[in-house]
Amino acid sequence: MRFFISKTYISTYETSYQTFLNDQKKLDDEQKAKEAEAKEKMGNFYRDTEANILKHNCIAYLLQSYATLGQEMSIDDGQRMQSFKMLFGDNLDNYTALAKFMEQAFEWQIMDYTFYPYYWASKAHWQNLYLAEDMDPLFRSFLQAGMARIIVTVKPGFENAVQFFMTIGKIWNGGEMRSIRKYLRK
Repeated sequence: MRFFISKTYISTYETSYQTFLNDQKKLDDEQKAKEAEAKEKMGNFYRDTEANILKHNCIAYLLQSYATLGQEMSIDDGQRMQSFKMLFGDNLDNYTALAKFMEQAFEWQIMDYTFYPYYWASKAHWQNLYLAEDMDPLFRSFLQAGMARIIVTVKPGFENAVQFFMTIGKIWNGGEMRSIRKYLRK
């Protein structure tokens, strides 16, 4: 028994096989592109999380003797505010002025930071920090950090206001610069 395969059949097979390979390559490329996009989005999420937490800690450090970050607004008699009704007054005005100053005076979006290893934290936290895991290596460094070195620049034009705040603990919103000595005597 003899079989004959026509040239047309072979040509059709080769064309179909090549089309399959091309389609498979296209699907693989699309999958890789989707994975790269997801990885980039996740990386952005991690960087945003790191930046927000580090920014919070910087602001809390700057305010440690000035105010409590995230303080609850209170009614005049000192009771905790139970409703969503806004009370306009000195307390709210001061708090919003502080928030505005902290957000505008520093260039948070270009903050630079370096994470130091777990052993710079309290020894009681070493094991938890050391065992923290994540697929993203920088975020893993963040989770395992015992300390961080953070550099935040002051926006141009805010140099005197920040210096005044760092020395006195009060916000200077422009106008004539008061003598710092006046505040230091108090």
